[in-house]
Amino acid sequence: MWTDETAGRPEGPASLGAEGIVLPHRAAAVLVLAGIAVGCLALAAGGWLALWSGVVVAEDPEGELVAMLSAGLLVGCLAFIVAAWTMGAGDLRRMAAGRMDPAGRWRTRAGLWVVRLIVLGAVGCGLAVLAIWLIDLWQTYVLIRH
Repeated sequence: MWTDETAGRPEGPASLGAEGIVLPHRAAAVLVLAGIAVGCLALAAGGWLALWSGVVVAEDPEGELVAMLSAGLLVGCLAFIVAAWTMGAGDLRRMAAGRMDPAGRWRTRAGLWVVRLIVLGAVGCGLAVLAIWLIDLWQTYVLIRH
């Protein structure tokens, strides 16, 4: 392990440390992937909100386009989430083992926390939508039919 920020830092793409090859950190890549995931999620949510609020009618060609683009953005968001999570978690393990430059540890952790918050928010929104749907279903078939 290094005692300060400059001792033992890799000079090139990879350098030889006490335990073997020490890789440079990829904290910027983890943060960029997390940022792209946030952007995709925000655009997809905006599209779904436009459909849900009635600003865009789903039966119109524009509404179908908004729905397809929003669904595609959600799939893209999932891909960026998986990439950022696996890259960040792997990099933190390598940093702990001394095989990667620890200078980017806090930025890697920040990117990983952004991705975790996105996942928690998406799960929460999914549960809220499921609850609304179940309440609507209950009102439709229990209260109105009886």
